[in-house]
Amino acid sequence: MEKRETVGLHHRVGLVGVATLMLVLVGLLPIGLMSSLQTLLHPTLGQAFPVVTPDVPSPVEYADLRVALIGLDELSGFMTLRVSGYYTCLPPCTGGERIVFASVDSTEDEAARLPRSAAVMLLPTSPEITQTIQLPVHGHALHYPFDSYELLLGVSVQRVAENAAPVALTPAEAANPMRLTVREALPVFEMSAPTEIDPRSVHAAGLPYDYLYVVGMVFTRPLEMQLTAIALVVWSEWSLPSRSARSRSANSSSARAA
Repeated sequence: MEKRETVGLHHRVGLVGVATLMLVLVGLLPIGLMSSLQTLLHPTLGQAFPVVTPDVPSPVEYADLRVALIGLDELSGFMTLRVSGYYTCLPPCTGGERIVFASVDSTEDEAARLPRSAAVMLLPTSPEITQTIQLPVHGHALHYPFDSYELLLGVSVQRVAENAAPVALTPAEAANPMRLTVREALPVFEMSAPTEIDPRSVHAAGLPYDYLYVVGMVFTRPLEMQLTAIALVVWSEWSLPSRSARSRSANSSSARAA
């Protein structure tokens, strides 16, 4: 009699667990469908966010640069950026400009902030610009699919003259000759709107230049991917006790028949 009551209790626990699971899945279904629909309708390229916008574009020298974030390698911790656009510099322009993109680590002390950067050259003899660079990001892949990654993108502009060392430009000198935008083009990540950061707060000791502009961006997985993981975990947690209860019930029935 006691064994029958135990088996019946296990059945009831299993039924309650399955019912709870179904309610959870039904509750998450509309959210997942809306998130999936937004992902399907989401364009390949995300919204372009301005980093630098000229008040009065220079008629003599001008650069229009568009940075697209096209790849995120979670294991190696690198973001791939495609820099494209054009650069014009009318005579008697003889030099060019050097745009430095850096991944800034605000968690390090000022003395320990080493430059993790890549440069793009702007030359009057090559007006078309297309270059791919890689910068490190900060995040933890082990938290998948709830992992998030942060990129603090620092930008510096330098004047390059013939047979001379690059000279860093001030914000006023770099503003009018350049327009710079950044946008996300990642298939399985969503990017937050970039936030402006005071370049002085992430100054790196020992660098021969300061960052003119710094923007912070955070990348997370789509909501439907996270909901799917939750549903699978809940299902596994409740299905294992249910299968165990059914197995014990079957064994009890076999024992009574014998």
